[in-house]
Amino acid sequence: MVRVVRDILTGPIEGTQDSDIFAGLTSGIVSAEIDAEADADLILGRNINANGIGINQSLIDAGPDEDQVWGVATAENSVGILGGAIELGGGNDVLVATGTQAGVIDALIDGGPGEDQINVQFGTGVILGGTDEDSLTLSGTSQDYDVMPIDDLLEIVQITGGVDGNTNLLVGQVETFIFQDPSGSTETFDVGEFFG
Repeated sequence: MVRVVRDILTGPIEGTQDSDIFAGLTSGIVSAEIDAEADADLILGRNINANGIGINQSLIDAGPDEDQVWGVATAENSVGILGGAIELGGGNDVLVATGTQAGVIDALIDGGPGEDQINVQFGTGVILGGTDEDSLTLSGTSQDYDVMPIDDLLEIVQITGGVDGNTNLLVGQVETFIFQDPSGSTETFDVGEFFG
């Protein structure tokens, strides 16, 4: 088991075949290349600074098994995940990206095989659920967003608008869409409903 816990994580970091923990606790994960390898891993980029970014311009391969990736930024004008690419790999994985400005900006998220739960709040980028039944959770109600079908065979949609008005997500291979407003109420849609 590897436990890499610092104020900020950067550079290349290798995991093991066991459950590993990689955490940047106050200034997040910045320009890192994390290869978590096998078993259930926790990757946490947390930024508590104004204008902070939880996971910034990093390449993350979570590997197989049930992993959790969190990009969390809590201060004003903050972003959960900015740029880079995250591969969740095999297993039923969880990815959460939260910030006060956006959950994600210009990020590529690939769920891979498994039933993944992806919550990006709102923002911009590309999200691929991968094989199996995957879900995407966005903040706000379905009326806050415009969902435009792009390809019905591959079930690709473009989601724009959002509570911030700046959301522009290209989403494919995601079967369930969940809209959760601040009061906690949710609306759930099957991807097929957007192609009706």
